[in-house]
Amino acid sequence: KLVHKETANEKLLRRAMARIKAKINAEKEAREIKKDISNLVKDLHHMPKAVKKTPPAAAPVPVAAAADNRLRGQQAQGSSHAAMDKAKRQYYMAISRRIHDNWSLPEAQNWSPALEATIVIVVRRDGVVTRTFFEKKSANTYFDQYVEKTINDSTPMPAFPAAIREKQLEIGLRFRPSGMF
Repeated sequence: KLVHKETANEKLLRRAMARIKAKINAEKEAREIKKDISNLVKDLHHMPKAVKKTPPAAAPVPVAAAADNRLRGQQAQGSSHAAMDKAKRQYYMAISRRIHDNWSLPEAQNWSPALEATIVIVVRRDGVVTRTFFEKKSANTYFDQYVEKTINDSTPMPAFPAAIREKQLEIGLRFRPSGMF
């Protein structure tokens, strides 16, 4: 049998190719996010003024955001932390899109704009939601049920990007009748 042993140059070339592929994928994700933001801005400019005054559905507020802000505030951060922060922001936006696509309340009921529920989801690296619990329930049982239904309809979540090193993330999401924020 002829066995090919990988040379040092071949190893370096393979590693360089892997880095290039990862960078291309990250750039592709960034372009998609910029495109989504651009489309949202266009939609906002075309909305009637009366609609603009109602609070829009926005991205979820991750529980881990406070930790991310502390990381950004530290001086001795390497580029790996910046890449991880960027990856987490992109991941939170992907989750927001997934959940937003499934969020709808029956219009037949008159929902109080003061309703608010905060639910926490624990997401594994592969996107599987391993746990959900309410941090704060609303005053309306049916509203809370729709929040749970939305999370169930949105699972599994997207898998973590390679730059996120954690095995799981705990993410807090606040819902109002107008959407997530």
